[in-house]
Amino acid sequence: MIGQGPEFFDPQAVVVEPNGDLVVIDPVLEVVRVDPVSGDRTLMAGSHIGDGPLLVEPHKVKVSSDGVLFVLDSAYGAVLRVEPATGDRTLVSGRGLGQGGSLAQVLTLTIEPAGTLIVGRAPGSIRLLRIDPATGDRTVVSALDVGSGLNLRLPDEIVVDEVGDLIALDPSYPAIFRVNRVTGDRTIISGCEQTPLGCPETPIGNGPELRTPRGLVIEASGHFVVLSQVSNAVLRVDPETGDRTVISGCTAPIFGCPENPLGSGPPLDRPVAVALEASGMFLVLDKGLGLIRIDPSTGDRTVLAEMLSDTAPDLLGVRDLAVEPTDAVVVADGIQRSLIRVARDGNTRQVISDISSGDDPPLDRPVDMTRDVNGFYVVLNDRASHAIMIRVDPLTGTRNVISDCADGGLEIGCDVIGEGPRISLPVAIAVESSNDLVVGNRSQIYRVDSVSGDRAILSSGTGRERGNGQGFAIIGDIAIEQTGSIAVTDWHTGALLRVDPATGDRILVSGCPERNCSDDLLVGEGPMFGCPPLAMALDEDGFFIVLQRFPTGLMRVDPINGDRTLMNR
Repeated sequence: MIGQGPEFFDPQAVVVEPNGDLVVIDPVLEVVRVDPVSGDRTLMAGSHIGDGPLLVEPHKVKVSSDGVLFVLDSAYGAVLRVEPATGDRTLVSGRGLGQGGSLAQVLTLTIEPAGTLIVGRAPGSIRLLRIDPATGDRTVVSALDVGSGLNLRLPDEIVVDEVGDLIALDPSYPAIFRVNRVTGDRTIISGCEQTPLGCPETPIGNGPELRTPRGLVIEASGHFVVLSQVSNAVLRVDPETGDRTVISGCTAPIFGCPENPLGSGPPLDRPVAVALEASGMFLVLDKGLGLIRIDPSTGDRTVLAEMLSDTAPDLLGVRDLAVEPTDAVVVADGIQRSLIRVARDGNTRQVISDISSGDDPPLDRPVDMTRDVNGFYVVLNDRASHAIMIRVDPLTGTRNVISDCADGGLEIGCDVIGEGPRISLPVAIAVESSNDLVVGNRSQIYRVDSVSGDRAILSSGTGRERGNGQGFAIIGDIAIEQTGSIAVTDWHTGALLRVDPATGDRILVSGCPERNCSDDLLVGEGPMFGCPPLAMALDEDGFFIVLQRFPTGLMRVDPINGDRTLMNR
């Protein structure tokens, strides 16, 4: 089996999170997050350590002078404070807290001597922001229109030098920049090879190239230390000349490495972050090896904590690390949505904060899910043969009923939220640009007001109650087109229909008007839909991507002429 974690029982639907992770609905497991690369599965509801907002994708972690952890959650654009003793989490900035620039797509985090925070965000509006931890307010430090010099593109790591200026690592050039803490002016310290992006004709500094650099720390001497993923090396950078020398590793002579890698021990394999111990030793977080200590004088490498352990929490999706005053190491694990403390000897590990299960009502029999315009999950629950729509806060895990049984269906004689016909045997849900919900059962689709919970028939398969045109036999899935039209797959006929959101009228876009239709009635060219067309999504060009069970594969459907192209099996 590919991936670790709870095994699926009967997966019904999937949505893609902003970070590319998958969230899968399973009637037995309820809601499961899946890493699309490793296949690892994590329950989004379950046991938890620490109270407060949910850690969705901890991307960076830093330790303040008093030992408090600050965590950057890149999936939902927020900075959280984590108490190291209890694991309790509080929101510092983002998700509605604080004024100023958005924290969407934040990439990096550091702490200034005064206690203020610096975050870098990209793409789109690429800038460095300063956060007041008391209010959450954000001000621009450096951006295309703030400060002079070559602008940052993808700031991956930021540290503060001895005079308080910001040192930023940007792998897109690749280069190390100095950013003036007051003016925002940017100067290149080392590297910068991409002349089409504005780099000088000759890169700054000599020595091994900065190939796919990750991680950045400053030594007591003022020199910078950076990782090279391509060369599997730890490099030291002179802050005055930009020259780069090898501390440990370096296995790619083509990029300037010496003929023999420096240091003994297992070679680095996908290093992602580096930190400095009080003793001057380096700690490297490596996706292939785990946590590694490197002697700066010899380059020797020692594995402190392997990725997998029979007796301690695994390190599955390592993203960043920070050293506590006790010299223990805190690792941010993006797959397990947790912070894990690793003792200095590497033998003891402790989960200090992880996902929260949220509050009632329960997700009893989830059959489909979507994301609303505000980024909240909306889960379609089938309880006692009725549709119960539950909104789930992605940050806290808190659940609230939008429509139908207020208690989530715990009692047969429940108080019903919203007016209108109750929806029996629900199968699919989508959200309109107005944030209203479109819900389908076997042969009808309904519109549900996301505020009041009121339900109304939008289009009926019988053709008598609402809308004209080919009716639904057995609805498979629903999607909303950019035009606002509603696309519906039909299991029974093997068809894709378009529904007018105002009138409920239905037209055949692709496939058959009836079961086992003849070729002269088939709309669109290409292979016929298999049995049955299950799930559906829209790609960036507005084409329908339909998943079918037999033959198993993805079908791409032209929204204009209905032509079908088999993408894979």
